[in-house]
Amino acid sequence: MEMVEEPLRYSGYQARGKKILEWVNNPSASGCFIEACNVTWNELNDWASVGEAQTDPNSIEHREIVTDAQQRKVKGPWTLNDISSREVSPGGTAGKWNLWESFIAPGNLYITNMFRESGYHASQIAQVLYERQHPIRTLKHVIVIDVVNEDTIQFCEDELFTANNALVWPPPRPQTFVYGSAEYEGLVGTRLGTTVTYLVLGAFARGTHRISQITVEHPYRACIMIRFDIEDLNSISSPSSKGSSPGSKRRQTSDDDEEYVEGPRKRRKSPGNTDPEHYSGPARRTRKPVGGYTVLPDGRIRKPPY
Repeated sequence: MEMVEEPLRYSGYQARGKKILEWVNNPSASGCFIEACNVTWNELNDWASVGEAQTDPNSIEHREIVTDAQQRKVKGPWTLNDISSREVSPGGTAGKWNLWESFIAPGNLYITNMFRESGYHASQIAQVLYERQHPIRTLKHVIVIDVVNEDTIQFCEDELFTANNALVWPPPRPQTFVYGSAEYEGLVGTRLGTTVTYLVLGAFARGTHRISQITVEHPYRACIMIRFDIEDLNSISSPSSKGSSPGSKRRQTSDDDEEYVEGPRKRRKSPGNTDPEHYSGPARRTRKPVGGYTVLPDGRIRKPPY
């Protein structure tokens, strides 16, 4: 009897997630264009100067990080990294903004700002910065603070956190979606999910590591935080080696699968009411498109999702 495949619950997002997960799980799966990341610290600095400071996250400005670290018993030492090319773009290319800010503690990468228009991919930057401090095999958690990526927020609000799933948006408590569930596959298929999965593909041999679960929460103000937990399947270390540059040895990619990351942002004020009917957070704000970009009410600039 011929088996009839059930339709995907989350359509395009889930289909994209399942395709990428096939690359993660099956080393012989065709179509994977993500190669082992072999970018070095010096190469990253040649592209754009990287700020580095040994400092703890501030309990006021980085309240979400401090609270999460306390809850999960994350210990230092802490490293703050930042990249900014607002005025002069890498390689002298006009109009190309590249912004990054993250905190690193053993086993944990907290990303507080990422926006890329040229050069290295966000997943490559993340790996280089983490490997600067610790062996990549020790990376267990990637936490994105204050998610504003429209593609990811749209999936969460319109398809995942809905009455059909007995969930509300924004989530009043952390919601965890485990490997193998349709919800997990849909989250992997979002722009943010693909970026973190590309990090796994570039950092580890295929079939050895994967994202075990994804947690979405709304800890403070209008902030949405998403945590990706990485598990080691076979205790095999990273295949990374040395030597690539943005212009010559960058990994293959395609326009459809280009990593998209979040635009420059400022800390948002509390919406004042977290009831879903009155929520005024990132997915409900009025946006004004200008020349392919989007200017938010607070003046932030957002790159188009495609």
